[in-house]
Amino acid sequence: MTISDRQRNLTVGITAGLFIIFATMYFLRVKLPLMMAWPLALLAFASVRTHSVKLTIAFFFSALGDIMGIMDFLLPQMGFFAVAHCFLIWFFVHRYFTKINPERRLSRKNIGYITAASLCVAVIVVYSIATIVPAVPSPTIKAGVVIYSFVIGSMLFTALMQRSILYAVAAVLFVFSDMVIAWNSFIAPVPNERYVIMVTYYLAQLLFYLRASGLKVGKEFGRFRL
Repeated sequence: MTISDRQRNLTVGITAGLFIIFATMYFLRVKLPLMMAWPLALLAFASVRTHSVKLTIAFFFSALGDIMGIMDFLLPQMGFFAVAHCFLIWFFVHRYFTKINPERRLSRKNIGYITAASLCVAVIVVYSIATIVPAVPSPTIKAGVVIYSFVIGSMLFTALMQRSILYAVAAVLFVFSDMVIAWNSFIAPVPNERYVIMVTYYLAQLLFYLRASGLKVGKEFGRFRL
């Protein structure tokens, strides 16, 4: 069942407001069960009628990943977030071939952009693997970090292919947040890691939600759109 634009806008506005409230409660250390997972659980619930099912499932598995993080279960946490990224990749690939390049043309500009995006992502993935993996003590977790690096790198690449500033910023923030988690866990403590990790993570997820909501949020900038 579809909903009107007015209902969609109202739902998105209320959800964004509640998201900010829940995130603020987390940073204020409000003692409620699984508080860290509330913002993503909210997005998963609120997006059922307003967003693609792929994005809804991505939010749902992100919330499960948050719960695993609360419990300090690193491998399950990586696993749930890897699944979330796979659904984001599916969402972005489908969007690319239906909205961005439905004719599936490989023009010079497209090839140039794909090459540039691929090189940027490759640098990030190679740097992450070369820097973080040697410091991981467990062979199992090493393998998990390598696999996760390729998965999140693929998510970043497909997000960049959307020609959208908000999707690109959201994906970069997500990657940055995860890299800080890995650095803090295996390399060296990061000052104020709670805020550095969670502010960028929450902002990334909120931007994904807002950009996919269909709201008209800005003008085009060349081949990009907010």
